[in-house]
Amino acid sequence: MWEATAGVFRSHCAGYVEFCHILEGSCRIVDLDGTTHLFGAGDSFVLPEGFAGHWEVDERVKKVFFIAQTQR
Repeated sequence: MWEATAGVFRSHCAGYVEFCHILEGSCRIVDLDGTTHLFGAGDSFVLPEGFAGHWEVDERVKKVFFIAQTQR
């Protein structure tokens, strides 16, 4: 489980895929090209291998996640 208070957090999925499920709160995931994805409690999503961008958290957010290493 991961919890964060308000802030901006960089993300770079080099060599792994990350599955996320938001338990509480809401956040935005912003791709390097500026595309924004909004997620809230009950939403699930996958950050693909090679994803680079950042998380924007306006309030406390809690997620459960699973990371799987990709084969090289």
